[in-house]
Amino acid sequence: PFLWSYRICIDFMKSKLIKVAILAAVLFLAATVLFFFRGEIGDQVKSMRATSLLKKAEKSVEEKAYREASQAATAAWQLQTGKIDLLRKLLPTARELTLPELPEITLLVFLHPEAKEDDQIEILNWTISRGDAAFFHQLHNSLSKEVRRSPRVRLIFATALAREGRTIEAIEVARTLEADPEEGTEASLLLTAILPRLEQNPLAWAQARERIAKLLSHEDETVSLSAWRHLRLLPLSHRDPGPSFDPLAWISSRSDINPADRFLASQLELYRLPEEDRERGIDVIIREYSRQSEAVPLLARWFLEERMADKLMQIPETEMKGTPELFTSRLQVLIELGKFEEANAWRKEAPEKVPNVVQNSIRAALANKLDRRSEAISL
Repeated sequence: PFLWSYRICIDFMKSKLIKVAILAAVLFLAATVLFFFRGEIGDQVKSMRATSLLKKAEKSVEEKAYREASQAATAAWQLQTGKIDLLRKLLPTARELTLPELPEITLLVFLHPEAKEDDQIEILNWTISRGDAAFFHQLHNSLSKEVRRSPRVRLIFATALAREGRTIEAIEVARTLEADPEEGTEASLLLTAILPRLEQNPLAWAQARERIAKLLSHEDETVSLSAWRHLRLLPLSHRDPGPSFDPLAWISSRSDINPADRFLASQLELYRLPEEDRERGIDVIIREYSRQSEAVPLLARWFLEERMADKLMQIPETEMKGTPELFTSRLQVLIELGKFEEANAWRKEAPEKVPNVVQNSIRAALANKLDRRSEAISL
């Protein structure tokens, strides 16, 4: 019995030692794994925390709690580990909040090894929309020659040049893209916007009008409507797309039009009338558009450009108070017509949005006209 008990004890101790050895081996293995993968695990924890903070920032933006949103977004940026997915999500929030780190975040996404062409295209377009020419060219120059030569990027480059006022260069780049099957339409549309900028150049105006005439029948209504609106960039004498084009019928077939679009159609129809019938046509246009707030600025500009200042007086006074430009336009016309007392009375009705500097200059001009020189000098 003693030997039997001893053997049982030995077996028990052996099994215990085996279990302890196994546990020690497991712990050693776990420690080894943690040691060698501690960086990845730490990055994973940081990424999860950064994602949580970014969601908090996005929610705060929705609630217009911008201070809290900035703090959370900045913390998310500090915790990010360079993964493209998180950076892509962070970028719109950084733009919304105008974070100080925005240029750095933008560059990191743009130059990221895993960045796609769509990422870079979106960033380039965003930079153009901000009017940041220096940053655009910094990004553009960082692209490989192959990417810069792609039609998409060349079109964006032409757009940037146009925004910078480098019209001739923009035209040259855009013209090389018109035959491209993917970007040709957008290149033509860009040319319709920038060719009219060439002053005293009827040939350029004609080229813009020819392109517009073709784009008006484009199956994509966004394209055709943009081309239509570019007609306003041309001088009145060069706007008509041609006798076969029916402006009113074209407008009636479009869904997303506004009073300014209809006004342009009416203008084109008016200038097709014989000279003796235009006065009556102008009166029809005044009756139709003088109470449409969106069309009134176009109506007023047309009267001033075509030296029909007296017609501007037929626009209701309430509409002419809509913007500082409209208010001062009516005032200038009253002065030109020699109606100084009426002009002075109109000046006193200036809306608050008319800047004080403008009001004082108007008062000075009126004081001169009314022989109040001392008052004019004091202003």
